[in-house]
Amino acid sequence: MADNAHESERALSARDRSRSPPVRPWKEAADATSAAEPQEASAAAALDFLDALERDDAAVISLATSRSAASGRPEAVAEELERLLLGPPPSALAVLGGEGGAGVRPERDGDWAERALGALKTVSCHDVPRRLTSLRLDALPLVGGGALDPLSSLDSLRSLRVEGCVALPTSALRALRSLHRLELVSLRGCASVGDQATGFLLPMPRLRSLHLDGTAVGDVALLAASVLPKLVRLHVSGTRLTDLGCELLPRRLASLTELSVARCASLTEAALASFSELPALATLELSGCRGLPPAAVAAYAARHPSCRMQLPTGSPFVPLAPPPAPPPPAPPP
Repeated sequence: MADNAHESERALSARDRSRSPPVRPWKEAADATSAAEPQEASAAAALDFLDALERDDAAVISLATSRSAASGRPEAVAEELERLLLGPPPSALAVLGGEGGAGVRPERDGDWAERALGALKTVSCHDVPRRLTSLRLDALPLVGGGALDPLSSLDSLRSLRVEGCVALPTSALRALRSLHRLELVSLRGCASVGDQATGFLLPMPRLRSLHLDGTAVGDVALLAASVLPKLVRLHVSGTRLTDLGCELLPRRLASLTELSVARCASLTEAALASFSELPALATLELSGCRGLPPAAVAAYAARHPSCRMQLPTGSPFVPLAPPPAPPPPAPPP
């Protein structure tokens, strides 16, 4: 009997090991930055890790849209999510989800998130909340103020992308206030998210990169975001941003190195004057800003040759004006 008990114990241990996710380079980087706490990690290491988050290299789980998986099947999402959390997934991408919330009826789908994402809580006995560094939820039918509640215990998250969830209300972000270690938050394409969103992100002192493209935010959201002490990358393309909001940037977010305001139709030449006062700005996206005179944009580029700017054609970041020519060589003696 004792031998049988030991054999069963070894089998369970082997099964648990097989369920542990593989070690990945980004995970080692995250562990290295964690090891430096409570002291601050080096600026270079922090920037490298942020770049990995931006590329989505750090994504452990990615739930994306598929027409073959109806939004009425949260159980299927829950099963796949648990498989990804507890076992080494063959891919970081699980093609599941709904139609991004378009046409979702709260009376029908109000508990969709609770049933589909409940695995984030039920597998906590396997120490998943401590292992999970990055999570992406893409185009899921998340509705109701409690849609993100299953995420509230994931206190090791460094990156959270909730994108394309068009029915997600601003109030659902209340559940994120306990995620103090987040360095990147993306709400891109969550069209129902408004100005109050950045207020729910204020308890995140490490937040360095914020993506609010395609949301309903405006100048008030920038005012709240200006309190975030480490924010260096801000993307607000396709929002209700105006010149008034841009005026806040030099006074409140002078450390910005990357700014995207593409397709912000209300911006005028006054916004360029505000951007000129951002001393660390190295990347600026202005494509689709119909209110900006081309001559003013060209003049801005000439004054800031080291700032990479995206052209309206969608070409990669390139300087609109060439850098100054080097001085001619001195004549030989």
